[in-house]
Amino acid sequence: MLASGRGRKTVARLEAEGLVAVRERLPPASGLARRSFLRLRGEPGSDLTRPEARVVELLRELDRGGGVARAEIARRYPGCATGIRRLTEKGLAELFEKTVFRDPVAGDDLDFPAPKRLTPDQEQVLAALVPAVRRQEYAAFLLHGVTGSGKTEVYLRAAAAARR
Repeated sequence: MLASGRGRKTVARLEAEGLVAVRERLPPASGLARRSFLRLRGEPGSDLTRPEARVVELLRELDRGGGVARAEIARRYPGCATGIRRLTEKGLAELFEKTVFRDPVAGDDLDFPAPKRLTPDQEQVLAALVPAVRRQEYAAFLLHGVTGSGKTEVYLRAAAAARR
């Protein structure tokens, strides 16, 4: 999905010239879903019940201006239904629906820990990269290797050295 009209025009031109092929990965609208969200309406007083106070606390913690998905509130506070119902009945919170993109990897643990040890080849390349990074001067490096050979790990460690 291209955000800008200029980007769409460029892709259309490249497609017309036969340089790229455009295919939908997902059927139209299959990546979209309607979800229930909750947001505060004004500033609740101090006379909240425990369930109401917990929901308000979560909303204050999680809301970045677009409300908080009801499912996210329920995940963090399984007993939220009573607090949500009471807050909406009092007019202190508002339930609304909005269309969101589905996240195909939501809930998956995508944390890939760094290997404890580098291979001898990785250490040799890093030994050449890090001094150039520390000197803060331009130097071109090209790492060549098959998929899974550890190129990204070398670049990540060089970037870490640059940040130190």
